[in-house]
Amino acid sequence: MQCKRRDDLDENDDPLPSGAVTRSVLLAEVRQAEAFTPRLDLSILATTAKRDAHIQRFARELDEEREGIGSFAVHLWFWDEYPR
Repeated sequence: MQCKRRDDLDENDDPLPSGAVTRSVLLAEVRQAEAFTPRLDLSILATTAKRDAHIQRFARELDEEREGIGSFAVHLWFWDEYPR
């Protein structure tokens, strides 16, 4: 799991969202995860950035593509999805 885009904290000590997760950010994390030893089963990019339907769709498509070639899963978590 990689955590990205954490910024300042609000009055409740919760991270404030900042910076969008882009395709290039997600693909760069996947490339880094591919080099990890031992081989991963799952890579999660966790972020405090604001939810974005376009990058979520891209992440799902990337995950399906990778599943089709027998590679590790790719998930993208936004702040409101984190277990509390």
